[in-house]
Parts: sequence; C-alpha cells; structure tokens
Amino acid sequence: MFIKYSTEQRLIDFAEKGEMFFSPAKKFREIEKEQKLKGQGDKHDSGLHSMAGTAFLELPDGRAAVAHDVDASILMGPAQNTPVFCLKCVNNEFLTPEGYREIKTQFPTYTHALIIDNESEFLENIRFSMRNKAFAHKVFYQNVYFQDFVNFLYSGTSDIRFYPIKKRGKAYYAHIRIENTDGKLERDFFIDDSNYFRTMFRKDLFFQNQNEYRIVLPYDRCNEGKIFSIQPFLARILTIDSLVKETV
Repeated sequence: MFIKYSTEQRLIDFAEKGEMFFSPAKKFREIEKEQKLKGQGDKHDSGLHSMAGTAFLELPDGRAAVAHDVDASILMGPAQNTPVFCLKCVNNEFLTPEGYREIKTQFPTYTHALIIDNESEFLENIRFSMRNKAFAHKVFYQNVYFQDFVNFLYSGTSDIRFYPIKKRGKAYYAHIRIENTDGKLERDFFIDDSNYFRTMFRKDLFFQNQNEYRIVLPYDRCNEGKIFSIQPFLARILTIDSLVKETV
C-alpha cells in the first residue's frame, strides 16, 4: 500500500487527472536550510553523507588535502535537479497519535491522505506513462553504509523496467572503495552519469518513520516543482485526522 499526504485538491488532481507533482532533489535540502523544517526537508538529501574517519580531497591543481573525523556530505552534480516523487509504503493507512503528531509537525500544511491499495497496478502505470524512464525503489535508512545499500549503489535495479543510462566519457563524481575488517577489497566502483541517481535512495535514521518510496526521473531535469502526467487511477482520499487510531 502506498500513501501520499498533501492538500485535498492536489491529491484529487493526482488521482483523477494523473498530475504527478515532482520536485528537484535540491528543494528538500533548501527546505531544511531555509525554512528549518527537518522532516519535510533534509539538508543531506540525494547525496552521500556520513561521518568519515578520513576524507581525501584531490584539488584541481593536483594537490591533495586530507581531513580526519569530519561530517562529510557529497552531492552528485546532476542529482540536485533530478525530479523526485515521494510516497509512504505501509501495510495499512492508520496512524498512532504519535505518528499523527509527527506528520503534522513535519508537514503542517497537509490535510489529506491518498491511499493506493494496488501497488503493482500503480507502478505499472508509472512505467508505462514514463516510458521506462522512471527509477522506482524503497529508501534505505541508515547512518552508516551497510552492505545492502553499498550493493544497491553498485548494481541496484529499479522495481519497474528502466532503460539504463549510458556513461558519458571518463568523468565521475565519486570513487567508492569498500574494504572488510581484514583490509580485503570488497567493492571498487565509480559514481558517474550512469548511476548517480542511486545515491538518492538513502536517508538518515531520523527519517525512518516516513517509510519512503521514491520515483526518480534520471532522464529529466527541473529547477522548480514540475507536473508529469500519468494515467488517472483509483485511490481513496481521506482526511489525515480520520486515520488516527490508538493502536495500529
């Protein structure tokens, strides 16, 4: 089951007209930095972020800089303008009082919830309407890089058919090397134009209650929010207030 929280009219337009409102990834960074709304915003969204024991920086003139014990965040260039659409993936639509307060705190203008019961049918709608150019997957929640997300960065696939993007030239955004506790190299790969969008599927544990599922459009770019059209679909629209239960 997917849930989308928003205003009533935007959700009606989503279901009845197929108007799917995407935002550039940079918007979520700006929301936290400028509006101080952590939850709706995330200053590290769509980037590689972690505490680093040692960070190496290679400067344009060939010199190198080394930093220790730093809070490092790297945003892949094209990610900031790549369109993102967020949903919640859950087993039922109900909210505990605590979950309700969290939503109203992080998303104070949202009044309604759109309930999509048939996930497979909805995702097929996305695949067909976006002509296999949408990458769909759950978000990983972790403050350090666990093996599942590293594997996803290396070779993760979309939940719907997606046309792979070809690498252009030799340029890359990041070089990922993973060693085990014995110092043996386990992964060695590059983040480039063909796979940068996989970095957009990890968030810190602070956000884990959002149970987010993302639709990302790596073939498109936008500077502001933009509507992409899909086929109208069946869904239930309820007030957020009506979803609160003492026990879920």
